Amino acid sequence: MKKTFILTLALILALMSFSTLACLAEGEEADPWFIESYAAFADIRPDGSMKIEEYISYRFAEDFPGTLKRRMDTFAASGLDELSIYSVEELDTEDIRKSKKEPIQEEDYIVNHDQDYGLVNGIDITLGEGDKSSILVFEYTLHDLVGIYKDMALLDWTFLDDVDSQGIEDIFISIDIPKGGSLDTIHSTLFGPLYNQEHKEGNTISYEARLMDQGRSLSLTVLMPISIIPDGRKTIENEITQNVLSGMEEYEKEIEAARKDYETRQLTIDLLTYITIGLIVAVGIYLYFRYDKDPKLADKPSHINELPADYYTPAELGVFMNRGRVRVDYIVATLMDLVNRGYLNLKPSEDEKYILSKKPDTEGQRLKAHEEYLLAWIFDDFGEDSSEVSIVQIEKWFKDPAYRERYKYKYKTWSDLVEKQASKWKFFENLGVVKLYGLLLGILTAIPGIILYTLEARINGIVIIGLSVILMMYSQLIQKRTEFGAINRYQWLGFKKYVKEASSVQLPRPELDQWERFLAYAMPLDVVDVMIEQLHLIYDANALKEKRLSLLHSENIDKTLYWINSLGTGDGLWERLLGSFKFPGFKAFRTTKKG
Repeated sequence: MKKTFILTLALILALMSFSTLACLAEGEEADPWFIESYAAFADIRPDGSMKIEEYISYRFAEDFPGTLKRRMDTFAASGLDELSIYSVEELDTEDIRKSKKEPIQEEDYIVNHDQDYGLVNGIDITLGEGDKSSILVFEYTLHDLVGIYKDMALLDWTFLDDVDSQGIEDIFISIDIPKGGSLDTIHSTLFGPLYNQEHKEGNTISYEARLMDQGRSLSLTVLMPISIIPDGRKTIENEITQNVLSGMEEYEKEIEAARKDYETRQLTIDLLTYITIGLIVAVGIYLYFRYDKDPKLADKPSHINELPADYYTPAELGVFMNRGRVRVDYIVATLMDLVNRGYLNLKPSEDEKYILSKKPDTEGQRLKAHEEYLLAWIFDDFGEDSSEVSIVQIEKWFKDPAYRERYKYKYKTWSDLVEKQASKWKFFENLGVVKLYGLLLGILTAIPGIILYTLEARINGIVIIGLSVILMMYSQLIQKRTEFGAINRYQWLGFKKYVKEASSVQLPRPELDQWERFLAYAMPLDVVDVMIEQLHLIYDANALKEKRLSLLHSENIDKTLYWINSLGTGDGLWERLLGSFKFPGFKAFRTTKKG
């Protein structure tokens, strides 16, 4: 399976997962705010009216336009007046009613009325657009709210409709009945919350509640003796007790069933979340220890003052040490190596750069495929069968827009040859099947995430889908070196460490011509600059003027550095990102028995 195909598939699946969630989230346009907590203090009066004081904690979305709508349905009352609205400036956490409030002026809110009956159905309040949260206080009186029936008096009031009440975690309702009434003769039920505790003390009934049942309004029904409301005006010539008590009993059965459904749903969500996360973590740990951790070596050399392996080229070393990446500067490293090995001549030019030419006496000698291809590319193709080319010409060819398509094709072919040659050393184990299984497991574990999202456990779902995508990506990044690869890696790291610290390490100093041999291999290891620095520290200026030196001769070092940087590294952000998904282990699919 092609690594590009695997990467593309993983990205597509990730996008599909999040697109699916976005589609599932679509529906009716939600308000750019929601209610975090709600507290209401109500006082039922002998005339059947009720004075209400509400504390509503709002949280605003980023797109909050600055105008908040407080929905109300006053159809059960004959009217609403004594309306005042406040903003809490300093919250008293012990007693919310002692909080410091600032009045909202009448010009900053609009009271909306129903077109058919003229009753209040909402209030639009203008707030600051930059606000993230606010606690608003609504004080108002509802007239003739309590109905006087033949047998009992009935209060039936909806504090919040089924839109505003959804998602509220904390609810507190306190109702004061007229003095002289006995709470023992009163039947009351708070509708909506899955969990609530009723408290009766003196002439006050209070509820501490949480978690609204989906689709329900937050409402209260109080059935009380007629004697408690002696001045009530809303009389109804019916008996109500049996219907109300039956409704309360039926509701208790419904809410108990809803609680069980909720608890079963939460248990399912928790199990699905923990099991899936546990599976993803377990698979990730297993992949790391079984397929992504190099073999342990007894001997790990600290510093190595010679090339650990000169039987593979600098470009092959780059593929090995840099997660399968082939960089454009490996072309320069390859040409330098051919100069050092005597396949190419190098001489300074008048423009203070280098000119390369092929040595006639090496024409018949066998080079590796990527080396042969590079020489044909430079001399026969771009150079049009020229015997000499300058590094300035090479730089121009590689950067000239007129050669772009031609260059891309040639470079791709050359890169493939380098990767193929590097794969023959079997630095890495063949993990193609493991990568495939890792990808499939990542896809499978994303499914519970989508299910959780549809169950309204959106954070859980997004976390699991994110972890699944990480698993998919990580499974494609795993690479385990063979014992040969692990040994070579530690040797090259020891060489790299020596190059960085050559002036302070008590090891024999290599001959200067050996340092020139080091130069081509220093490029894929990214230690050229420090190598030049160390060179000046361990050798005196006269030594760097020896005739046997070319690339590191004191008069040529500037030319050498120019050549090294002439083509760049191809290591920009995008190249590094793509380079992270190079998998040398995959090359084993193309490896012949010759290896």
